[in-house]
Amino acid sequence: TQALTRVLTRRFELGMFDPSASVPLANLTLAEVDSPANREIALRITQESIVLLRNQGPLLPLSASVKRIAIVGPEANRTSAMLSNYPGCSPLADGDAQVDPSCTLVNPLQGLTAAATKREIEVDYAQGCDIDTSRTDGFGAALAIASRADVTIAVMGIITCQEEGDQCIEAEAHDPGALGLPRVQLAFLQALKHGTQNLDW
Repeated sequence: TQALTRVLTRRFELGMFDPSASVPLANLTLAEVDSPANREIALRITQESIVLLRNQGPLLPLSASVKRIAIVGPEANRTSAMLSNYPGCSPLADGDAQVDPSCTLVNPLQGLTAAATKREIEVDYAQGCDIDTSRTDGFGAALAIASRADVTIAVMGIITCQEEGDQCIEAEAHDPGALGLPRVQLAFLQALKHGTQNLDW
């Protein structure tokens, strides 16, 4: 009851039960939503919500000896995946290339590459495996760049059932049977673990 009360209270406060013409928030433009001030707030929220489960070594912060980073994984270069079903900057259609071009989005590969470039660190990228298939033919390219890198960053994640593919494990009204990554991603991590000793878990 308390959870329902909180949800409905916020929705009433936002005017979600009122005619859209009388709700100021319903008439915000993309430029207002994606303003520099709002992007700064979003960045700060993201930075303050990061949870570091383990810093073995310690690996972080990266030492000055790190000169090359390998970025791998099916979520590294996926921009639309960050938008889910309720984006503030509406995608024009399905797929990364169709996101409204006036919306400022930075995916993990872009953000990590920008940060590494400032420190004159070389970055190599290979996807390794798909988010929505069980194909493994990309493992080799990822293992090759990982073997040359001082540090490998694997960006993994789940696929929702709103997307297509045999790796779907969760969605609305479709709870996963267990916490964990899709099978092909677990196989990919195992390949990285045995193919190189510098994987950033």
